[in-house]
Amino acid sequence: MNLLANRLKKYELNLLSKIDAILAITPVDEEFFLQHGYKGKTASSPLGLDLSDYRFQPFDERKLSLFHLGAMDWMPNVEGVEWFLHTCWPLVGEVFPELRLFLAGRNFPQHLKEAHYPNVICDGQVERASDYMNDKQLMVVPLRSGSGMRVKIIEGLALGKTIISTTIGAEGIAVEDGKNILLADTPEQFEIAIALCLHHPEKAKSIGIEGRKLAEEKYSVAAIGNQITKFYNELF
Repeated sequence: MNLLANRLKKYELNLLSKIDAILAITPVDEEFFLQHGYKGKTASSPLGLDLSDYRFQPFDERKLSLFHLGAMDWMPNVEGVEWFLHTCWPLVGEVFPELRLFLAGRNFPQHLKEAHYPNVICDGQVERASDYMNDKQLMVVPLRSGSGMRVKIIEGLALGKTIISTTIGAEGIAVEDGKNILLADTPEQFEIAIALCLHHPEKAKSIGIEGRKLAEEKYSVAAIGNQITKFYNELF
């Protein structure tokens, strides 16, 4: 398996000299190609959303429950959720015994449903993601591996959710810790971030509002379309 992977990597890297330009999905991916010797023109262009499909709802303190929504047939999501349940949730539960955590996503593992963690609701696959997200405010993204851009974070920004993510989960997204997202990489940091939101709902509200602004400025289809058009025009 390693031999095949190494051959494939070598083949793909050799192709770099034959490519006119690279439009990567994140700055991290763009930097990868540059570090591997690519000399052509590069740019990064993230996912764009039609923001008319993502209705920004007013902040409601009654919806200050936690949720995670993501495909549970992707191993980094499963590993992240398991890590959060095993290491973070017990610590959070000691401080906030009434707080609930909602988990959803396609192909939801049966063993998580049967684990019966306290105050954890496993909803499995949901019909419409935006409706599910809009009924809650605090979005957790406990990813500890994986690459690329997390689409659900972009959607959460567009909906004005207060997002608490690991650093790797937010990788490649132009967020600022404490302004439009909260970053946490340890159980203690997750507990502190969650406590901040629950004790200071106005701060949680501000983070959600700033997240929506970021989505409008950088992740709308209009903004991305202009960026891509400019990149292509500069090639000729």
